Amino acid sequence: MLFWFLKIYSEKYCNYDLSMSDRIILPQSILTNINKHNLLNRKKLIFQIDNLSNYNNTKKIITTCLEYYDDYYKKSDIIYVPEWLLSNLWPKKNGDLIKLVLLAPDTIKNGTYIKIRPHNKELIEKDFLEDILENYLSNFSCLNKNTTIPIKIFDKFYDIDIIDTKPDKNIYIVNSDINIDFDKPVNYVNTNLLNNVKGANINNISNYDSDIESNHNDSDSDEYVWGQDINKKEKTKKSKSFNGTGYKLN
Repeated sequence: MLFWFLKIYSEKYCNYDLSMSDRIILPQSILTNINKHNLLNRKKLIFQIDNLSNYNNTKKIITTCLEYYDDYYKKSDIIYVPEWLLSNLWPKKNGDLIKLVLLAPDTIKNGTYIKIRPHNKELIEKDFLEDILENYLSNFSCLNKNTTIPIKIFDKFYDIDIIDTKPDKNIYIVNSDINIDFDKPVNYVNTNLLNNVKGANINNISNYDSDIESNHNDSDSDEYVWGQDINKKEKTKKSKSFNGTGYKLN
C-alpha cells in the first residue's frame, strides 16, 4: 500500500476550478512514485484522504486525481482539493496534514443506489431535476456517505447531503447504473401540521414534539455536514412526500 503525508489546501490556492467535482490535484512526484511500483497501468487510480482526526465521523473520503502539478520548482507536499471536500474533512483547514492512500482498484465497488437530502426544498421543485443531477454527477467519480456536496444551477448553489449509498459507504459511479432517491429537504415544513397545532396549548402538542424527536433520531442529522447549521434546523414531522421517488442515472 502506497501512502503519503501531505498538506491540504482548497482549490482557492491553485489555478484549477474543482468546485463542481471530486477531483484533486497532486504533485508530480507522487505520479513518479506510483510509476516506480508499476501501478500506472491500472484502469483507475483511486485515493483515500484520511483527516487523521477522531473528531469527525466523515474521517475518510474516496476520490480520484484530475491532474499532477510540476513540483520541480515547487513544494512537493501539497494536495489541492475542492472547497466542499475540505469542509467535509472538518476540523481540517488549509495547511493541515492529511494522509493520502492509493487504494487497490477493487476496493471501491460500483454504486447502485444513493439517497439525497437537499438543504433547500426549492431544488426538488426544479424542472428536469433528473437531467440536472445526471449532468452534475458526471463530474464525480466517487460518492461518500455522510458528506455534503454543492450543486450549481443557474449561478445558484444548492447543498445536498449524501445520506446513503449502496452497496457500500464509498462507491464508484463512473459508468454505473445508479438509482437516486430523495429524503425530505432540511427546510421542509408540513404546513398542514403547523396549522393544526397553531394556538394549541402545550398539552395538546406533545405528540407533535415526540414525532419531531423520533424524526431527529431516525435521521443522520447528528453527522457533521457542510453548510448546515444544526442549531437552526426547522422542526419537521415525518413525511413520505419525498420517500420512494427514484431516478435512474445512466
